[in-house]
Amino acid sequence: MIGAFYQPEAVFYDLELLKTLPIQEIRSGFAEVIKHALIADPHFYQWLKINVVDLNSLTLAQLTDSLVKGIKIKNQFVSQDERETGVRAYLNLGHTLGHAIESEMGYGNFTHGEAVMIGMLFALKLSRELLGLSFQIHEFTDWVKTLGYEITIPEQLSLDSLISKMRQDKKSIGESIRFVLLNEVGQPCLQEVSEAILLKELKSF
Repeated sequence: MIGAFYQPEAVFYDLELLKTLPIQEIRSGFAEVIKHALIADPHFYQWLKINVVDLNSLTLAQLTDSLVKGIKIKNQFVSQDERETGVRAYLNLGHTLGHAIESEMGYGNFTHGEAVMIGMLFALKLSRELLGLSFQIHEFTDWVKTLGYEITIPEQLSLDSLISKMRQDKKSIGESIRFVLLNEVGQPCLQEVSEAILLKELKSF
C-alpha cells in the first residue's frame, strides 16, 4: 500500500490449502491464470481452453501446470520491470474496468478475479474494435461462462461512475484512460481510449 519495493526470498504456493477454498475464490484466482495466458502464451491459452472445463474438478496436475506457467509468465514481466514503469503494466489486462467494478460493488461483494474477468472481456471487445484483434470472443465467452464467471457489468452500476473510477487507474496519465489491449493473444499493448469511445463501447457491452 505504501509503495515500497522489497523482493521476497521465496514465494510458497500451498496446493493443499487451495483445496480448502470455496469455489468462488478458486474462480477468482483462476481468472489471473487465464489473464497470464492471454498476454503471453497462445499455446497455454489453448491448453487451458481444452483441458479446464470445470473448476470444481481441477486435478492436482492441472492446477500445478497452470500455476507454474502463470508464475513463469508473471516473473517474465516483473523481472523486466520491477518498479512498474513499462511492460509490467501488461499484467493489468482486465484490471482497468475490473478494479472499477470491484470498487463500485463494494470490496468483498464481488471478488477481484470475477471483476477482472468482466474487464478482460471488455478489453477483448475494445481490442477487436480498435486494433482489429482476430480472436473468437464468443468462444471465449462461452468457455468462461461454463467455468461459472459473470460476463456482464452488474446492472445496478452507473457507467459514468465506472468511468470516473477508471480515471483514477494507475495506468492513467492526467485524465487519459489507458487500457491494456491485445494486438493478438500474446501481444499486449497500452492504448489510450477516449471517454466518448469508452462510453459507447460500455453501452453496447
